Amino acid sequence: MLFWVTSMAVWGGYIAVRHIKEEPQFISHCCAILAMVILGFNLFMLFTSNPFARMLPDIPIEGRDLNPILQDIGLIFHPPMLFLGYVGLTVCFAAAIAVLLAGNFSEKYAKLLRPWAILAWVFLTGGNAFGSWWAYNELGWGGWWFWDPVENASFIPWLVATAMLHSIIMTLKAIALKSPPCFYVYWHSH
Repeated sequence: MLFWVTSMAVWGGYIAVRHIKEEPQFISHCCAILAMVILGFNLFMLFTSNPFARMLPDIPIEGRDLNPILQDIGLIFHPPMLFLGYVGLTVCFAAAIAVLLAGNFSEKYAKLLRPWAILAWVFLTGGNAFGSWWAYNELGWGGWWFWDPVENASFIPWLVATAMLHSIIMTLKAIALKSPPCFYVYWHSH
């Protein structure tokens, strides 16, 4: 959770610095929504699973280590990539709410949203690929981790991100198709 919130803050800061001059009102709405989501996650962490809570006196004698089956390179990359994909989808969510607050969806908003949707999709694809590879590598086909609901639940945001990315690309193509072709403009201007 701490990684998730930190990544969200870093992405939100980057968006604010990078795009604030292009669309100040849209970006300020987007960053405000991201800040509310970050606040919600921080309150959740603080009151339900504080990562800074002291473990005294229940410190394990031999330390806490991962189960040997969990010590795999696929499992090292799988959760962080999924979380970065979730953060990317949170940015897309904030942008969608900001567009609703602005009252109109235009080509400029679709162009601003496209790289973040692609980045979220790439991270989710990588996270799912590493998780599937790890499950197959450790257990083979039929291993219960490959059919674990938590692992399969990470597939649902990937499907949503794929549909969103497809919708953004098709929206941009439809907008491009509505503009008159160059020869039409040239013919009617002379």
